[in-house]
Amino acid sequence: ALCDLFGQAVQRAQEAEHTRHTQEQAQLQAVRNALLAAISHDHRTPLATIMGAASSLLEQAERLDVAQRRRLAATIVDETERLSRLTDNTLQLVRLGAPGVALRCDWESAEDIVGAVIHRVRRRDGGQRTRARLEPALPLLWCDALLVSQLLENLVDNALKYSPPEAPVEILVRRLGAQALLAVRDRGPGVAPAWRERVFEVFRRGQADGTEAARRGAGVGLAVCRAIARAHGGDLKLRPRGHGGSSFELWLPLRPQPEPPQDPA
Repeated sequence: ALCDLFGQAVQRAQEAEHTRHTQEQAQLQAVRNALLAAISHDHRTPLATIMGAASSLLEQAERLDVAQRRRLAATIVDETERLSRLTDNTLQLVRLGAPGVALRCDWESAEDIVGAVIHRVRRRDGGQRTRARLEPALPLLWCDALLVSQLLENLVDNALKYSPPEAPVEILVRRLGAQALLAVRDRGPGVAPAWRERVFEVFRRGQADGTEAARRGAGVGLAVCRAIARAHGGDLKLRPRGHGGSSFELWLPLRPQPEPPQDPA
């Protein structure tokens, strides 16, 4: 009788494990299918724009003046950068969702990371809307600099896209206890309470208000940002601002700082 009971228990455990494995595989396949659908849809627009501009340059270069050729070339560069960001976000979402992913962490300066992000964003935005405010004497961050830069760049791009053309966007970095706060703050329309967690779900494109900003994009940017934050042992949260707008806040745990190198003399 004991052997029968033990055998039944083992069989139930095996069936439960098989069911769990089947569900995981089905969920993984659903994510893959959705990613393929997003790639096929959202990569088509920049590719079509690039093809149209390049074809015009190739076939009508002699009939175009210098200003027209420069506009077409700028369009190719802008859409190529957009396509590159879409691809990076999609690949990072897949990579960070894999079991046992390893980050390339090192001691990094928040000033260097934010400075590089500001430089790239201003080059694309063509203005000075993006600003930075960093607390003095910030500790070094133990992080993957490329991933944290991608996170901040995604947040700034979103803030610029959803904010009025004249509204500034600010990157704030400060230390709060045993954590570092890196926040991207805007003065846009804000996010409705019901959407403040849903915007971090994959394939969500913000509120369905019918605006061009809400329609563009694959809806993976914020999902990638939260995945990057949690892969570092931190988190990404959305907090509404008092006078309108949103603050997307990356919280990273601070590690004990490395000892400075000893002087051989």
